[in-house]
Amino acid sequence: MFRLLTVLLLASALELVGGCHWHSDTERKHSESLLIAPSAINPKYLAYSDGREQLIYMVDTEYPAESTVAFLSTQLRNQRWTALREDFMNPGIPTSEVRGWTQFEDRSEEPRATVRAWSCDWEDKAHDITTYSLSYRYPMTGAHDPPDSRMLHVMALYIPAAVAEKMKHVTRPDPAPLRCRSHQSGRAAR
Repeated sequence: MFRLLTVLLLASALELVGGCHWHSDTERKHSESLLIAPSAINPKYLAYSDGREQLIYMVDTEYPAESTVAFLSTQLRNQRWTALREDFMNPGIPTSEVRGWTQFEDRSEEPRATVRAWSCDWEDKAHDITTYSLSYRYPMTGAHDPPDSRMLHVMALYIPAAVAEKMKHVTRPDPAPLRCRSHQSGRAAR
């Protein structure tokens, strides 16, 4: 959830800084990295003026969506994309390629929900980034209720290298070291 929120907040920040606007776009050619899985329901493309492209759809499949994850991973590898071991936007946080599915409780809206999430970032030789976020949401009606939904939500985002580089700088602080000064004897400490 934090990852999805970060991506959405970053998209908003880029819109403010760069005047990026999106529009629904189903007719034009899209990045080949935006894959529609077999049995996808209601796929929708969005194109942003800065070159980013988004694809959203659902798939009726049981958790853990092994065939969908395998399809996406195989197709991207065949297109020469490399799965990143760490989250592109949050270095140090492993992707689902490393850690697998995660689960958390979403209390941000009612009814509360249990969310199972899988996300992985991919990079090509040009340093373009494609990220896939897959999730199941189950309403919380009891402590040990079994999942009652088979609907997998898929969100893919293609980010051109130049935009990806800008995004890194927006979300990461300047690595310049902080300088501390001591006022002992009126001289700066070294």
